[in-house]
Amino acid sequence: MTLILVAASPSGIHLSSDYRLTGGKQAIPDDASAKELTLRSEALYLHICFTGLASGGGRKTIDWIAKILSENAKSPNIDSVANRIRTKATLAIRGVKPEDRMLTVLLACAEPPKKLRLVLISNTDSFDGPRRATPGDKFEVSSHVVKRSFVRSFGCDKAIRRSDRRLLVRMLRRDALAKQIRDQITSLNEQAAKNPKSENLISETCRVTSIFRDGATASEDLKLTPGIPTAFFGGLNISDFVATHFEAVSGKRIGLRQSAGAVWRQPPGKLSPYKRPAGSKVGRNDPCPCGSNKKYKRCHGTST
Repeated sequence: MTLILVAASPSGIHLSSDYRLTGGKQAIPDDASAKELTLRSEALYLHICFTGLASGGGRKTIDWIAKILSENAKSPNIDSVANRIRTKATLAIRGVKPEDRMLTVLLACAEPPKKLRLVLISNTDSFDGPRRATPGDKFEVSSHVVKRSFVRSFGCDKAIRRSDRRLLVRMLRRDALAKQIRDQITSLNEQAAKNPKSENLISETCRVTSIFRDGATASEDLKLTPGIPTAFFGGLNISDFVATHFEAVSGKRIGLRQSAGAVWRQPPGKLSPYKRPAGSKVGRNDPCPCGSNKKYKRCHGTST
């Protein structure tokens, strides 16, 4: 079980997922720590998180979701990915005790032309209706194009108060800075984890990601939790690449830590062509005129 918080408006989706992986009420060790997956192509940015069933059918939930993503990495389609997750989830809950079958997978994406969309695959939750008292045998897929400000929570959200949700909605409506919204979500996750109602099913640490209409993204983990989020970049699984191509020093193991926001502005292969006009001067530490948001010395300045 985990807690997923979503604060969305037409300008951006901000969502969090904590790091605790549990089976029933027992913690499950997990080297990756982050229960999130991302896929980026030239046409689509897709972010996935889940809550509920940690493993079923002999495999961890995050592993079979990662396999589906890897098979769709070169030409991703959010509807195709969602339908494959629904099919696999139906198989994964077979043989699982009815009370442990709850699984909700949330997909958030930025699609051209500047459209933000959320897709929910669940046998318990829905965007607008009440949560089922008991998990169903079948999963439903629901899609929601973000056209207004709203806040939703999935999973272990007993400790999230209505006043907390209203505060986030007010922040969205007054166009608060994305950093402020992420900080507030982080604070709410920490408060929920400390609340006895959460029954120790939520970790105080969480990863918060913002997705904007233009495809830019930002993510933060202010608690410095180690882990390698599963990320696919043009068909390459960056997490596997790091784990298999880098050797840790004696007594240590490979891990990634993120302590501040990282913002992506331009898809790969789309770097604007740029030639410096004759006689003009650009400082090595100035922004590159091509618009990449990099310093000139680390962009087109490397070839001059």
